[in-house]
Amino acid sequence: MIGLLSSDELVREPLVAEVTSDTCISCFACEEICPYGAVERVPYTDPETGAEAEVARVNPGVCEGCGACVAVCRPKAVDLMGFSDEQIYSEINVLSNIVNVKDEA
Repeated sequence: MIGLLSSDELVREPLVAEVTSDTCISCFACEEICPYGAVERVPYTDPETGAEAEVARVNPGVCEGCGACVAVCRPKAVDLMGFSDEQIYSEINVLSNIVNVKDEA
């Protein structure tokens, strides 16, 4: 603990979750699953209808980037910054092609 506090800089996990407010349905499953308590409820006003609600917001200073909130989000409103669904699918496709090439050799 002393080593952590005596350092000039705090090294953190570079990956943190981010919520797309206009996609969030306010179920707060992400808040329940987060082991770090990084999900907060914040007010949100829909720009089209003016309707007010609470939505989830991830505190990047607390988030450890575990991805649990991403997994439970039904409307897919939460992403790990730097790892969108499209990026993950692309990585899987590349890896599956590598495996197929090795199997053929």
